Amino acid sequence: MTDRLIAEHGLKNLPQKIRVTIGRSPRPVRTIGFGSEPTQPHVSDQVWEYDFLEKKANSIRYQVRVEEQPYSLYVPGGVFKGRSYPDRLYVYIGMPGEKQAPSD
Repeated sequence: MTDRLIAEHGLKNLPQKIRVTIGRSPRPVRTIGFGSEPTQPHVSDQVWEYDFLEKKANSIRYQVRVEEQPYSLYVPGGVFKGRSYPDRLYVYIGMPGEKQAPSD
């Protein structure tokens, strides 16, 4: 995801601040129908989706595999404040003030 920022600004001119957005993915986790199958998390240069992996003592662990390499995201349990946690999250890294929405 940071490759896009490096390409746009150059390694030496990276911005002092970036914006990280984490949210519930709007994409379905499974296909529809009797023989539904899990859908793959979306990974692009702007957005990565992470699937729920496990509940820890103080956090919820999400994971995505990119080229067989696992990447984990730990979200503090207090973020959900007793509500159910989503099956899939998206993470977007961009510039402050940049408008974005998870793409399909």
